[in-house]
Amino acid sequence: MTRLLAIVSFFIFIILTGEGNLYASPDPLNPNYQHLQYFVGTPNELDIYRVYGVRPGKTMMLIGGIQGDEAGGFLSADMYADIALAKGNLIVVPRANLYSIILNNRGPDGDMNRQFGDNVTSDRQKQIIELLKDLIAESDILLNLHEGSGFYRLTWENEMANPRRYGQSIIADTDRYVKPDGTVIELENIATAVLEEVNAQVENPDHRFLFNNHRTAQNDSIHKEQRLSASYYALSQCHIPAFGVECSKAIKDLGIKVHYHNLVIKAFMKYFDIIPQTPPLYLPNPEFYYLMIKVNEEKILRAVPRDGELSIKPGDTIRVEHIEGNYSRGFYCSVMGLGSINDLRKNFVIDKSTSILVRKDNALIGQVKIIVEPVGTPVLPLAQRDDSKIEDNQPLALSPPSGPSLLVEVANRLSYIPNGGSLSIVNGDKIKLIGMVGLPADNQNKLEVNFKGYVPPSRFNTGDDRGFVIDTAQDLRAGYGKVLKDGSTVYNIEVSQNRKLLASMQVAIVKEAAWDYILLSNQNEDLALYRPGQDLLYRQGDNLKLLDVKTNLWPADQLTLFLVSSGGKEIKLDTNDTLDDGFIKEAWQKGDQLILKWLHSEQTVGQINLKQKGN
Repeated sequence: MTRLLAIVSFFIFIILTGEGNLYASPDPLNPNYQHLQYFVGTPNELDIYRVYGVRPGKTMMLIGGIQGDEAGGFLSADMYADIALAKGNLIVVPRANLYSIILNNRGPDGDMNRQFGDNVTSDRQKQIIELLKDLIAESDILLNLHEGSGFYRLTWENEMANPRRYGQSIIADTDRYVKPDGTVIELENIATAVLEEVNAQVENPDHRFLFNNHRTAQNDSIHKEQRLSASYYALSQCHIPAFGVECSKAIKDLGIKVHYHNLVIKAFMKYFDIIPQTPPLYLPNPEFYYLMIKVNEEKILRAVPRDGELSIKPGDTIRVEHIEGNYSRGFYCSVMGLGSINDLRKNFVIDKSTSILVRKDNALIGQVKIIVEPVGTPVLPLAQRDDSKIEDNQPLALSPPSGPSLLVEVANRLSYIPNGGSLSIVNGDKIKLIGMVGLPADNQNKLEVNFKGYVPPSRFNTGDDRGFVIDTAQDLRAGYGKVLKDGSTVYNIEVSQNRKLLASMQVAIVKEAAWDYILLSNQNEDLALYRPGQDLLYRQGDNLKLLDVKTNLWPADQLTLFLVSSGGKEIKLDTNDTLDDGFIKEAWQKGDQLILKWLHSEQTVGQINLKQKGN
């Protein structure tokens, strides 16, 4: 059946881009299946699955992943995307907030489940929420799948089991709701019938579900924030029964949480006479087998296996068209140094060797190396400067790691730290350890990645520091760092499994960011090196290209370079960018001054003046 649905979906697969304009399609004939995609290739990528049963009936909407650190909900919803129905319909949105799922964060730019009021505070979330509201309006019932803290109890038992906890409960905003036409939705009665069905199949008595009435609209409600939630919008604006389904985060077995979600979904489907074909509970460790990559305009895609290499020429364009693995959904990729957290089906011009990282949702599961083959290294004349010799030159772009490496995020940038290597950042920068590459995928959950000198909150201190945001100015214990002659402090990161050391790397914390020189070239391939305090002489048409920046940070692209005019305009520059001749000419015609300015975390690190060169 899954293969049949895949074939059907291939023929009715609808892609939506931009602002989500839907190409018109005829009314579906039952049975039917549609897969709709919005905002393809962006962090907002949204997959919507519509399943129409053989016989008509009520339509249930399932939302998973509206908060990215609640995997039980989005993995359960994922299983219903391929289901076949004998009666009724499903609208399934497994990953409502892909951006937060990849980052394994409840809401990196705000809680999406608090954005269903009149004013959406996050522009990124607005386009998604508008679509979700339209889908809710088409539905007869909404289930929003979550993981909640602790265990909901009617009376206080302890800190983790009390009326303010959410886990193992079915939440409604009231016990009964009177619709504008006078009819009544008996939410508590519906939930009670579902609870009886579910709890008969839950063996652990501590894991049995309870009805949790938030009394959201009441003045004395302790959950007034829920007035901005998807379920309250569905009930108060669309007048349909809506429930939050909360498995407990205290349950560590992901398979059990998915199982509980499935029990609740099936019970609601039974209550509303939506007759399903139950999906299997199958959660193997994610693996990807190969990437299908398009190079330039070649008609035949190149298949590159996990940990494999693709050799191309400088300036070639690549595009990852497909990721093949042991799951049909949830695979995404990032092109290091060029793209964002979701680079699937996006074009990139490649000038330097890099890597493509592959994720299953938020789990890093492997990589493919892109090797730019050299076309020859010409001997270039140097500018007439005695100090133009380059020492300890480090390239801006990261080289792909040759072995086990740690992926980290610093100031919204991803960087590798290879085994035995180091990363230098500024005191006060926040660093997040994301995951290891170059190790078997099934080892990831068994690893301990320990930042020596950092201690997470006691309730989370397992020895594995992945996922925590570490403030280098406040969260590190000085006794664990080695102070070097230049004033920087070096901390060790150790990667182990069953107390066996597998890899180690270092993070050097410098007191402040600084730059040593920049390297430029012109159209004649002459090189010129400029240090702090020097003026850059420029003649119209010089076509100066930025080749390299030497800083006390590694990688050096932690500094952002801008060409700024005193008139208030600016252009961001990256390695291999050419200074914009038109921008410079326009500024000088207005009498504006021009500077090249380096920033780190919005703080100016240094600058040089751009002055006109005489003929």
